[in-house]
Amino acid sequence: HPEGVPARFDFKGNLMSRMADIPVTAALHHHGEEPEAAGYTLEELFHLSRSTILQQRVIALQTLSNIIRQAHTGIYDRDLQLPLIPKLIEAGILFLIRWAMDEQIESIYMIAIECLANLIAPKKDEEILSQTMHWPCGYYEPTLTPADIQLGDKKSESDLTDIEILEQDLIKCLFRMNVLKRLVYLLDRMKLLPSLTIIIPVKHSFHILIRMARHSMTCANQIFEERQLMDFIIKQFIPEIITPNEEGHVYEHSLQEALKFCRILASHGSTLAFNLINRYGLNERLRNHLVAAVNLSSSLQDNQTLSELLSLWRVFILQGHMANEFGSLIPTIIIPLCRMCIQQMPNMIISQILIQLITLFDALIIYVTKFILKHQNSSEDSTNVINWSHIDGLFDLILTIAKQTMIETDEKIELDALRTACLSCLASFLIGQQLLVYLPSKVKLIRSQFFEPILHLKSTKQLMENVKFETTIAPKNASVNLPTLTQTNISPFGFLITLLRLTNIIYQIDKSLSTSNKFISQLMLTKDSEIVVYIKKMLNKLTSSVTRKIPWFEQFEHIFLFQFIQVINQEKSTEDLPSIYYEILFSLLSSLLKGYHYLAQEILKFVLFDLSFWKRSNETELADLSLITNESLCLASNESIKISPSHRTILYERAIEHLPSLYTYYKNILHLNRSSIDLNICDIHFGNLFQMDDSFKLNIQYSDTLIDPTWPYGLLSSLYTNVLSIVENEKRLDIILNTLRFVYILEMKNNLFLSKVLTKTTRFSMIAGIYLLGSDIFLEKDVADYLVAFLNCFNEQHLLQRIETRTNIQSLMTFFDL
Repeated sequence: HPEGVPARFDFKGNLMSRMADIPVTAALHHHGEEPEAAGYTLEELFHLSRSTILQQRVIALQTLSNIIRQAHTGIYDRDLQLPLIPKLIEAGILFLIRWAMDEQIESIYMIAIECLANLIAPKKDEEILSQTMHWPCGYYEPTLTPADIQLGDKKSESDLTDIEILEQDLIKCLFRMNVLKRLVYLLDRMKLLPSLTIIIPVKHSFHILIRMARHSMTCANQIFEERQLMDFIIKQFIPEIITPNEEGHVYEHSLQEALKFCRILASHGSTLAFNLINRYGLNERLRNHLVAAVNLSSSLQDNQTLSELLSLWRVFILQGHMANEFGSLIPTIIIPLCRMCIQQMPNMIISQILIQLITLFDALIIYVTKFILKHQNSSEDSTNVINWSHIDGLFDLILTIAKQTMIETDEKIELDALRTACLSCLASFLIGQQLLVYLPSKVKLIRSQFFEPILHLKSTKQLMENVKFETTIAPKNASVNLPTLTQTNISPFGFLITLLRLTNIIYQIDKSLSTSNKFISQLMLTKDSEIVVYIKKMLNKLTSSVTRKIPWFEQFEHIFLFQFIQVINQEKSTEDLPSIYYEILFSLLSSLLKGYHYLAQEILKFVLFDLSFWKRSNETELADLSLITNESLCLASNESIKISPSHRTILYERAIEHLPSLYTYYKNILHLNRSSIDLNICDIHFGNLFQMDDSFKLNIQYSDTLIDPTWPYGLLSSLYTNVLSIVENEKRLDIILNTLRFVYILEMKNNLFLSKVLTKTTRFSMIAGIYLLGSDIFLEKDVADYLVAFLNCFNEQHLLQRIETRTNIQSLMTFFDL
């Protein structure tokens, strides 16, 4: 409200107008400070929740729960001056909920569980993550960890009070409050209550556990080590003995939320996944559930747990477990299951099962391909139960399911999602295909029966038109101590990524198609194309010098942009690729989330190895940089320095010659040279998973970027910091020259990257800091040539006059220290 009056809510959590004429019979008037105003303020609800009258406490908690749920949807954003969730946390709602969970009255602790679930686990977050998990690279799960806890004058976290922990990390505060022990007690107690009354509280309990597990690997392990809780969950909700599911019963039956909870735990690494399987015999349990689903094929359309079971199995395979067990089921269980699903289409639940089956096949292809490539040049034992013969037999089945998605229907099913999964799986199949002689025929089948028909679908054109409306939205109700992902709607990038991915792979197999057909140029670069509009807007966002957190879902836009440029580059093989695409790729590097080492490596390779682009730029764009030939720079000694146009060109050309070696240099200093298996075909979905180090996991921090914005300056900032401790002048000289060459190339490109991403002060300071390293460095002829060239360049751009000496310098010490 403009006048800043307290907001009032009805029992459903809807905002109420103070001017609305609400009858007294609605029970929304009470004896507060404004008895004439209908509705309850947050302060009044907090007060009511501590009433001695049971019904009033129930009403207060239920209303607060409804308000929190609606706040996460953004429904209050236009009407309230401040975000509501952080204010509620600050007011102490977590303690209010925890006290209510300690009560012995069912109606109170059940609503308290709901309220806590609504507070920490926004429904929309989980819904969208479930929709993106079958996209390329959708196997990544976000770890929602706040900044490290600051101890202040305390020695350890254990010395901090609950309130001090809460202010910095709400989930850690829940661990401190022994929420896990309380949840297992309540789950056990609810087992004795009527079935229909406990379904929702049980599911909300798992929503709480899932969000706590998403916090970090440390928290996931802490939950796993809570033996009483884990034993109870597995025994009651993933039972060994399968019984037909009775409506309204959740205990001693397979529960979708319990399977999802195990999936989130397993995504935290191969070790935790293995321990989960080994301790509870999940291989047998999952196998029994899968066999039971096939035996009860008539109830497939009601089986909401099967898709989550397949999703859990997929994570286990990606972590390197249970692939052989799944492979052994392919002929007897999996193929019949697929055929039954095809017969029962179209149906929403059946389409979900098919999506998870196809995505699981994709994981299996990756597992087998990785195993084969890892052992083809190795003397290690390479025996494996599952091999490419198991996969090869799935091709016709996958293509059959893909063709099913081309049948338009009025049924409310996720055809776009199923198409996306099929496109991605077929792309993976082509990459992993071991018998190369069959590749051309399989490409031809995919093209004629699925790929080209999709290009002409009305829904494909609609998805591209929707691109302009889709921008990642930073959640307004996110709190520093409780990160969320909230995004209002799903984007079309999943489908577009898989379409580009398959196109790229087809082009790399049959290189003639890229120039003869130009599928993507004809589809996406038409007159008034929304894709073009989107790319221009995205470039402005990527090249903004304003520091920003990268929203989780923007990672799919990064993949889209790279694959789009990759495909267009192949279709324009005889033409020059416009400079804007290179600018986008450079800008992408500092926006990539941690985990995308392979993509960063491929971007560097793409731009640094394209010498024709840099040479073309030298002839055209450098000509536009008017040199000041009548003026000169002067040193303190009054010695005049001039640099001729020809000398500048020579410096530029000399730097270009080093570009291939600069790729290795930057790949190493940016830590992109992780041990991995080389792929014949560049593919991000495969490449990320083909890392060989033991630290690989399927979780990445939701907003942590991989590369610092000042990455073109390489190791300069570390040299400045350690100037007195570095004694290897020759090594130091190589580092400096490598950096100067690359930065000089970028500075000479008048419209590219540095001037948009970094401040003038940072650009100057990074170069000027070389004078800290001693005269033996800056008087070296090659270094001096570049320093003089930079001074001329900065002078022409009037950069020296615009330096802000009192500003912070990105990734560097203060200006005055320099």
